[in-house]
Amino acid sequence: MRRNILIISHNQAMSYLLQTVIGNIHKLVITEDVFQGMHQLKHKQNINLIIIDIDYQTKESIDFIQHINSSKLYNKPVIVLSNVQNKKSNEAVIETIVFKYFIKPFSPIELIHSIDKLVMSSSLS
Repeated sequence: MRRNILIISHNQAMSYLLQTVIGNIHKLVITEDVFQGMHQLKHKQNINLIIIDIDYQTKESIDFIQHINSSKLYNKPVIVLSNVQNKKSNEAVIETIVFKYFIKPFSPIELIHSIDKLVMSSSLS
């Protein structure tokens, strides 16, 4: 089942990779920062999942994830992409509130399996 996925990544190479890997399976809305991402969430009510690369706007990304988690309006499952250093420094803050945490480099197949798991569990409404 095709879902609408919001991708927030300042890294064009990562955005291209995600578009290549999951763009044929799901509808993607790609933004470069959390501010554009929040704008998309406000105006597109049908976003089912958020994939966020926290390496370029770490503080803003963490704040965004915490806001999404605490909001009844915008609460969506979140998949985080990060390097090892960001995971170590932010692990306690967000690991318990995100669906999945991928360390770069990651397996695109595992990412697809995680998305499929969300779809199958019907937690993407």
